Order: sequence, then structure tokens, then C-alpha cells
Amino acid sequence: VGTLFLNLGNTHVKAGRLRDAETSYERALTLMRDALGENHVELARPFLSRGVTRKKQGRYDEARLDYEESLRILRLHPESPKQMEAMVLANLGNLEKRSGRYPEALQRHEEALAIREVSEGAESSDVADSLGDIGTLLRAMGDETRAREHFERSLRISLELRGPDHPELIAAHLRLGNLAFDQGRDEDAQRHLA
Repeated sequence: VGTLFLNLGNTHVKAGRLRDAETSYERALTLMRDALGENHVELARPFLSRGVTRKKQGRYDEARLDYEESLRILRLHPESPKQMEAMVLANLGNLEKRSGRYPEALQRHEEALAIREVSEGAESSDVADSLGDIGTLLRAMGDETRAREHFERSLRISLELRGPDHPELIAAHLRLGNLAFDQGRDEDAQRHLA
């Protein structure tokens, strides 16, 4: 029955009813705890979902607590889905970045990247996304050389997987173009931004 409320919460999110979604996730947590116990791996999902919902509402501290609880539960179970652990880490990294805690954000995103490279392979779309996130953080921290390396690898993977005309490549080109422009590499900037 807890899964039913989890799915209902997801439906509320898609419809933009975030408070209703949160209520459904809380009901799912209660039912799943009662049926499965406090630390069952299935509890990680409603904590993650509630965290995402709270983040969308601007309730970042509460979202962080949910993400951390989801991660704690996943790490209690070595057999838990690694993609989910990487997703939780990336969400935590995004929250840390939003709070200006760049070193902590970088650590979370690097952990997510390491998991994704092992569980999905070094050339997956999730790896490309992690590389873009890390590049953005490195740039914000003033390490433009490493940022460029991450941006270029992200773009290369995305090109191989999605082809040159895929709309998701826009972000990768913008990151590289803006960096090149700021560094005075006008020809490179034009190549990415044109």
C-alpha cells in the first residue's frame, strides 16, 4: 500500500500539487516503515521523492535532511541500486552549490560521478551530466582549466550518445562557449555559441 501512496505522490508532482505530493510521500513513509521496518532499502525512495518536492518548494534544509536519510538507508544496503545513490548524491551536491558550499558540492558530485562510471560505464548520459555539474562547480571555484576539461568530456560523450542536433547539447555548448568567451578565446566561443 505504501507504494500506492508513493505513486500517488508522483502523480501529484506531475500535476504541480506539491503539498499533496508531500502528504502522499509522508503516508507512504509511515506505511512502509510499519510494514518493512525503519531501515528497509525501499524507504530510500519516498525520502528522495519528498526531498525533491521540498526542494521545489524552496525548503532546502528539509530537502537536505530527506536526501541525507535516503543516502544513509541506501548505504546500509550494499545491494541497493547504485544509480539511485548517485542521484541522491547529485541532489545533495546541487543543494550544497545553492548554499554556496562549493567544496562540499564538488565532493558530492564527484562521488556521484564515480558511482555512475562504475555502474553505467564511463560513456553514459548520466556521466556526461555529472561532468557538466562538476565543471560548473570548478568554474565557480576559479579552476577554469579543470572546468574546461570536464565540459569538453561531457560534450564529447553527449555528442557520441545523442548526435550533434540533440537539444540537450545546448547546455554543453553554452558552458564551453561562455568559458571561452570569458577567457578571451573568441574563436572557440563563437564555435560553441554560434
